Amino acid sequence: MNKRKRSRAAVLVFLLFAGYFAYVFIEQQVSLYTKDVRMNDFQTKIQQEQAIQKDLNDQQKMMQSDQYIEKVAREKLGMVKKDEKVFIDTNK
Repeated sequence: MNKRKRSRAAVLVFLLFAGYFAYVFIEQQVSLYTKDVRMNDFQTKIQQEQAIQKDLNDQQKMMQSDQYIEKVAREKLGMVKKDEKVFIDTNK
């Protein structure tokens, strides 16, 4: 009878350890999944911000070009080149 109680106690201890191990394992898997989802969200945001940065850099380079400066001077400031004739459409 004494051996039987020991074997039951050993099985009970084993089951407790197995249950604790399963609990810790599942908890860690949930934590890893949550962190993986957050990391993917951050990577998506980083890619979006890099695209915005690239667009802004391209726009900055364009704004420094002579063609853009000339376009702004003509359209917004009404400037003309030397010896250039300006025709005004009176039908507008």
